[in-house]
Amino acid sequence: MLKLFFATVVSVFTAFSAHAWEVREMNETVNQTNFIVGMNGRGFCSGTLISLKYRLVLTNHHCVEPAMQRRTKERVADDGTITKVEVVEISEMQVSQKSYAGFKTVGQSVWQAKVVARWKQSDLALLQIIAEDIPHTIATHVFAGDRVYRGETVYAVGNPAMLDATITRGIISNTNRTFRVPWADAEVPFLQMDAGIVGGSSGGALYNDNGELVGVPAAGMRGTSIALAIPFFRVQEFLTNNCYEDVWRESADDHDTCLAKKAKEEEE
Repeated sequence: MLKLFFATVVSVFTAFSAHAWEVREMNETVNQTNFIVGMNGRGFCSGTLISLKYRLVLTNHHCVEPAMQRRTKERVADDGTITKVEVVEISEMQVSQKSYAGFKTVGQSVWQAKVVARWKQSDLALLQIIAEDIPHTIATHVFAGDRVYRGETVYAVGNPAMLDATITRGIISNTNRTFRVPWADAEVPFLQMDAGIVGGSSGGALYNDNGELVGVPAAGMRGTSIALAIPFFRVQEFLTNNCYEDVWRESADDHDTCLAKKAKEEEE
């Protein structure tokens, strides 16, 4: 049986782009949108800024699990009956970016962030930067298409071994892989790629040749060039289900309008 490792430090679309992602644009995107995700001053994952409007950082669910604590609480019903229920409390996390002067690290900007959505079965989570005023001017575009192709050039961006803002290049090796994984009760779809990822890459971004996010690196197989990413269609579904569809689909309702519609539907 093939063993997967989590890439975490624990510790109308055509098949080929008309032009490659320009290097200058690539660097600007990575500099502004790649984050180190962690807590208590320690980074262990990657994350990607996908919305300036909502200040959303996309990452893996297993990257936010260190912030989760399960507690048992008692609830008293109107008739006095006491029942015990398990609740999940999630602490704030930090997202950060380093700044450099040549080869020297000259600073690190840190923002507090809260988990606003999570989908364990697809290993996805959304962090929202709490500060309403952030200096960023670029957010990563989530691929809005419905298909990617084997052989497409892709770029994996993240913080492997906490080497922040690292880019590796490869191709999509397969588009229809499924694996039974520890966090889900069913087989989970993945994009297979050969762009290198190691511990710390989890939660980063897999870009196509147009600079669009087509996946979220999540795991790999040790000693091989096989790496796996949560596919774009799961990201699209995740955002839509949590009323952030307008992050990837321009014609969609904004977050507040979507929430209001859902609340009205529940009342009817």
